[in-house]
Amino acid sequence: MIPPNKQQNNARRRSGLVLALVGLLSVTGLVKGPTTLASAQADAPSWRYTGSLNTARSGYTATLLPSGKVLVTGGYNYADFALARAELYDPAIGTWSYTASPNEPRWLHTATRLKDGKVLIVGGLGLDGSDLSARNGAELYDPDTRTWRATGSLNAPRFGHTATLLENGKVLVAAGSDVPDSPFDEPVLVDTAELYDPESGTWSFTDNFNAVYENNSTTLLQNGKVLRLSFGGWSQLYDPDTGTWSSVGKLGANIGSGHTATLLPNGKVLIVGGLIYAESSSAYLYDPDTGSWSSTGNLNRARSSHTATLLPDGKVLVAGGDGLRVFGGITRRDSLDSSELYDPYTGKWSFTSNLNTPRSEHTVTLLHDGKALLVGGGLPSAELGYNFAAVAFPRPAITMASVKGKKLIITGENFHAGAVILINGEEQGTRNDDENSKTRLIGRKAGREIKPGDRVQVRNADTTLSEEFIFTGS
Repeated sequence: MIPPNKQQNNARRRSGLVLALVGLLSVTGLVKGPTTLASAQADAPSWRYTGSLNTARSGYTATLLPSGKVLVTGGYNYADFALARAELYDPAIGTWSYTASPNEPRWLHTATRLKDGKVLIVGGLGLDGSDLSARNGAELYDPDTRTWRATGSLNAPRFGHTATLLENGKVLVAAGSDVPDSPFDEPVLVDTAELYDPESGTWSFTDNFNAVYENNSTTLLQNGKVLRLSFGGWSQLYDPDTGTWSSVGKLGANIGSGHTATLLPNGKVLIVGGLIYAESSSAYLYDPDTGSWSSTGNLNRARSSHTATLLPDGKVLVAGGDGLRVFGGITRRDSLDSSELYDPYTGKWSFTSNLNTPRSEHTVTLLHDGKALLVGGGLPSAELGYNFAAVAFPRPAITMASVKGKKLIITGENFHAGAVILINGEEQGTRNDDENSKTRLIGRKAGREIKPGDRVQVRNADTTLSEEFIFTGS
């Protein structure tokens, strides 16, 4: 059952969406920003402008490609209701260039990088003639050829949904909304979930939710299950092995729209901020081992529609968002320029360097060199964040690899929080060992895949790679 206070709690988010549905989008904040390239890295944490997008946009996606470039697709702006343009950011030269355009314009879609490096974009909003419509189409971008091709269509059109890459390589698309019959009605909540199989290029329904809520986030846990958290704190778990959802219960506090969910190296999930009656400064931890929720340190600044990025040292960088700011002695809600760091070891937040431009509903992508690329939010400008990770790790090294059941156990040294095991160059679902996080990694299901003679490597979050280790069997 949908909580009775849902409509009033989410009035601001709803009103913004309804305005979008009838084409009355605000054009504030779409002024051309600086295009100065980022200069040499400073010692202190800082944000510096880098090359600007060719097309300002909101409601887009940003995806890190295997090459280290960043693909931005779709979105909308005041000149184009739905965009079919895509751009690539090259961190080596700090500039953006157009790449091939998707077949359909869309915004409020999702983009997921598959295990083969291709990018799957799904659903979203677009126009059929003059009518607004939810998309059911999906497309694949091949970064090697820089081309798009259509793939299987969703069984149910949707926008504002979530997409999660599962350990088996399939993509779980969940919830979202469909366009109402009247632009003055609220969007229709979608209660279904679907699986995309990249081998066949087809979609199939999986188990429906036990209850339908809006403003979802989904997080792939280290045990391979997916945590879905909805407005108000309602949560469920999806088990890919059984294809079913189960209730985790309600978090003992309200969670607002525009919150973030971040998987920490210890396997817990950090939930931050969101809009309820006002922006929230609360932060919570979900422990999948116990299925319990707990409060952790509060943000210094309440915010929603911000970003949360796991850094190589295990800390979480929260940037921008909507919140209260003071202008000429008057307090009003506006985009924020502040950013904060969460330390999972102390459970505390601390302010760090401010953005050059306040913004919300933007994206942040952690690049291979450890810098944070912040893009858009209705603006063409982009910024690079430097030196937020306080710890630099030397190159990882593998000394032993063994199989225990379905798990691949890698022993060595200098493993990051969030390091990834590679088998013949392909990423594996990985977690750090709780007691020996820097010297022992666990490939959660890789033990079923690895064969004698396979090449094993470890890649840290700062992109440093170990030398190849040849698996001899065990």
